[in-house]
Order: sequence, then C-alpha cells, then structure tokens
Amino acid sequence: MSDKKNLDLVVEFRNYCADPIIIYTGYREEEAATYVNALKQFSNILVKFGRFVPDQPHHIDELLGVELANPEQYCKKIS
Repeated sequence: MSDKKNLDLVVEFRNYCADPIIIYTGYREEEAATYVNALKQFSNILVKFGRFVPDQPHHIDELLGVELANPEQYCKKIS
C-alpha cells in the first residue's frame, strides 16, 4: 500500500461523497497498523484484514454482509 497515493485517493473520494470506503488488505491487522492509523482521519472507512487460508470454514462477516473464506478474515470499522 503506497502511503501518499492511497491517501490521495481517499481524499479525492471524500470530496465527492461520504459513502463507505472498504479496503481489502490481505494483511493481518498488526501488519497494516501504520496505514490504518493514517486512515483514522477519514470518516466511514472499513478495512478487511486477514490472509486467505485454504480449506477453512467460511463465515459471514456481519459488518460487510458477505461470506469470507476463513475465520482469520474479518472487517473492522476504522473511523
């Protein structure tokens, strides 16, 4: 995740609407902490964390309202 370019995208998006921005990382929460902290200044940001692990039970993430591939994956509202 490139710091400046991704934040510029969020800023530009926020110039036009306040709809949720959902970021699918593929990282564990602690691996993305620096980027997540930078996103806290914006409203209505959701981040999906966790790696794909094959052959695991699926589950419905209540925040996203979708089925995720394994228990390690989850979504968190950042701001």
